[in-house]
Amino acid sequence: MCRFSGSAPLDAGLMSIALPVGSRLGPYEISALLGVGGMGEVYRARDTRLGRTVALKVLPSDATADPERRQSFEEEARTVAALNHPNICVLYDIGESVPSTPASGVPSPESRIPNPALFLDLGTNGEIALLADGRLSATSAAAGPAFEGGNLSCGMAALPGAIDAVAARDGRLVLHALADRPPVGLCGSGVLDTISLLLGEGLLDATGRLLDPAQVASPLGDRLQEINGERHFVLYRDAARLISLSQADIRQVQLAKGAVRAGMEVLFSKAGIEGDAVAAVVITGSFGASLSLASLKSVGVLTENMVKNARFVREGALAGVVRTLACPDSAASVEALSQGISIIPLSGTPRFEKHFIEQINFPSHT
Repeated sequence: MCRFSGSAPLDAGLMSIALPVGSRLGPYEISALLGVGGMGEVYRARDTRLGRTVALKVLPSDATADPERRQSFEEEARTVAALNHPNICVLYDIGESVPSTPASGVPSPESRIPNPALFLDLGTNGEIALLADGRLSATSAAAGPAFEGGNLSCGMAALPGAIDAVAARDGRLVLHALADRPPVGLCGSGVLDTISLLLGEGLLDATGRLLDPAQVASPLGDRLQEINGERHFVLYRDAARLISLSQADIRQVQLAKGAVRAGMEVLFSKAGIEGDAVAAVVITGSFGASLSLASLKSVGVLTENMVKNARFVREGALAGVVRTLACPDSAASVEALSQGISIIPLSGTPRFEKHFIEQINFPSHT
């Protein structure tokens, strides 16, 4: 095991073997996948015994049966352990997991993703795929731009100055703006955090209605204000600007959330499973990978069980393209994969409309 000394390039498309962030393997808590290559997988992790940040290198599970790969892995560890230089990592440990998986400190995961598995690319078009019983089905829900901060009163892309995280602490609102700039707008992750906060504080009911300030006990209630005849929740105000989330903005998010969740339910129904049967959830996209799992659960995009099994892969679709272009024999396998996908249309289908109506409200937080 080496001290963390920097990041490694992420090998595109290796999401199926990544350990989930937050998972515990022995005393090590996984923080992030740093890199994947032919000689192993590297994770940033925290040693909970000693409180230090470390990098864990794991031999891929499909290579553990190869004696030469195992020997090479062990020789690498011995070589690093014999070195002593301030610019070279320090090796603390090497171990072997059960069953027979050599690892620098932690066991290697199985190379196959758990089944059923749900894949979400959240954005204007919510692409959704479900792997169940070896069959892959996919659909696309027209979520609109609200998830990315579009078509909202103070919405913007995730650029410097965009509020991307919102929380409450000791009755006060805590904001974070990208690049530590003064806030200039609200991007998608900040929008979902705000709605999650409003639901948790009792300022917003399950139907999506912002309550009258006189109806709420939260100290944040004084931020509910009427602006141009519409109720807003004010996040930030200075001499130059006012940043708020309006009642109409929340309705846009409800439509987006309802469409994506309804699309998921259609795929679950087609596969004959319940949503809580999903064993793995992979969330990707430039927007999706920046979201808070707690907020996705709070607004009703994911269930609690889905959140427990969820992880993020930034720009997963692009990573897949890169990997395909880099592998000379991948075209045939991609073609075979595309032929095996069952595309489920949603537009105008009664099942989608039924689920959409059921899912448009937020979960109750009472």
